[in-house]
Amino acid sequence: MKEKLISAVIMLMVVAMVLFAFYKIATRPASSDDIAGKTEAQKIIDKDIENNYPSNAREVVKFYNRIIKCYYSEPHTDEEITSLAMTARVLFDTELLKRNPADEYVAGVKKDIEDYKAAGRVISTTEVQDYKDVVFLKKGEYNTATVVSYYLVKDNTGSKGSNMKFYLREDEDGKWRILFFELTDDTL
Repeated sequence: MKEKLISAVIMLMVVAMVLFAFYKIATRPASSDDIAGKTEAQKIIDKDIENNYPSNAREVVKFYNRIIKCYYSEPHTDEEITSLAMTARVLFDTELLKRNPADEYVAGVKKDIEDYKAAGRVISTTEVQDYKDVVFLKKGEYNTATVVSYYLVKDNTGSKGSNMKFYLREDEDGKWRILFFELTDDTL
């Protein structure tokens, strides 16, 4: 009899804990990314990139790819495109920023987006090589990294993949910034 009572009490405690867990999950406040209807562009724009800067060279390229994929895969307002482009510029090294003044860069992005739409193209997939495959070098006083990324572009005629090699340089604050990038035959 005593064993049945102990078993019943234990069973009631387990049921109570399960019910409490379900209650906590059901009543938790939604994070900003959980809010229904928020587009990828809005998530990127709302991200506090200055205080939540990507932690390594690979993560910089992954975040840049999110922006690139967003440019060409969703409809946007002019203001959203400008905000996305300005967010991308935060990832750029000072040398790349000098070669791409903000107004020219934003205009170029808008033109590229129009061209993609006209050709019915979207970037359907992006991939970044594993961290273990990122090449780190010391060049003069700078730490540099090269990261290869793959893009699959779909249009009305089919799909085509291409690889891009990103060259990054670590700034004085230890943040990796995109110095330049180019098409490459290197693979992931």
